[in-house]
Amino acid sequence: ICDERIKGIGESRHRLLHEQQQVANELSANVEQLREALAHQERLLHQQLADLVRLKEGQLDDQHNDMERRRNRLVDMYRESEEYMRDGASHKYEFIQRAHEMESKMDAHIALGLEIPELDLELARNVPYDVAQRAITALVFDSNSTGAPRPQQPKTDPVPSSQLTPAPSIRAAASPPVSSSNQSSPTKSPKDAVPNAVYVNGLSPDTTEDEIRTVFENFGDIKMVNARHVSNGGFAFVFFKTCLLYTSPSPRDS
Repeated sequence: ICDERIKGIGESRHRLLHEQQQVANELSANVEQLREALAHQERLLHQQLADLVRLKEGQLDDQHNDMERRRNRLVDMYRESEEYMRDGASHKYEFIQRAHEMESKMDAHIALGLEIPELDLELARNVPYDVAQRAITALVFDSNSTGAPRPQQPKTDPVPSSQLTPAPSIRAAASPPVSSSNQSSPTKSPKDAVPNAVYVNGLSPDTTEDEIRTVFENFGDIKMVNARHVSNGGFAFVFFKTCLLYTSPSPRDS
């Protein structure tokens, strides 16, 4: 029965690892799609920024061209005025005749405004990075779904065995002592179905299978040692080839 159950456990482990690989591949594929979407969105943001810069540059170009036109008008008026003053010395009649015209032109150029409107050249825009960040951090297994993994507790450094106060507890997985007739019999636990198994608790995380076998081989022929949970649970199972009778260990054995 033990062999069949151990075989079944092994098959369940194989299915578990196979499904883990499938889910891991699915996770990688979906995360890769998210990376591609993020890269596309980054390119889009850069394109929007470039378009905004081109818009601002167009506004600056309009101001530059407008100011160039104003400067050219002022330069032309200055040259015309110089020519008018220079010709006035020899053509006094024409000078007087054009005086009103030139005065009006000069008044118009003097009134020509040289101010330019202040442009909004700010490029910073409100991009909801925090919303995207929260969406990314929300990518966790659904805790409401069946069989969803619980968040792992942070790993801590193993405590040296010398600092452990309680000694490792050893319980033989045999049936409990028969109670008196006036007491109800205790409910059997799953371990009662395997009378040749010993449950060992309180082990140091660095305890090896060979060390456990060395300690317990003095009590009988060992069929198998299950030490898979020593590193993360501190317990192990020792399976003997024959059934053991539970006896209180002596202080030396403890």
